[in-house]
Amino acid sequence: DYVDIEAQIWKPMHQEMVDRGSKASWSFYGVRFGSRVECDYYTVNIFYGAEAAENDLSDLAEIFAKVHPDKDFGEAMAKTMASREMVSSQLWTQVGGIAPESFKYVYVNRMSADNWGEYIDFEMDVFLPVHQSLVDDGKMNGWHLYQLVSPYGTSFGYNFATADFVDNLS
Repeated sequence: DYVDIEAQIWKPMHQEMVDRGSKASWSFYGVRFGSRVECDYYTVNIFYGAEAAENDLSDLAEIFAKVHPDKDFGEAMAKTMASREMVSSQLWTQVGGIAPESFKYVYVNRMSADNWGEYIDFEMDVFLPVHQSLVDDGKMNGWHLYQLVSPYGTSFGYNFATADFVDNLS
């Protein structure tokens, strides 16, 4: 039910938000490999700037009515809440990288760095050119470096992440 609700109810709503310019994109990922201890799915909202990320969603009912004129907002929200349990929410900022034009899989690699400046410089000076070469050779679609903004603390065990965008798992 959850996958259907995201695809049928939420995807058109997020597309409307993109069309309005209130967000840059929305993605829905399922965890296929590795641990599912944290969760089975991720939704990712990308915003251009802090102001867009602080959208209070006061127009959510209006957006729903526009994209689902024959459905009941309260019923859809109740179905959404019954289909999932949100286990966490994190805010990341993109430090840099190579934007993929398309991709099928994303490897997310979490990192812990004590000296943020040195770590960022190392990733951007050493690994960015390596990943650019892999993109140029058609072995990878893109690569990004992200820094965790919130929540933050040593209990997380990470404060950075890289994302490797690929079309196949070879």
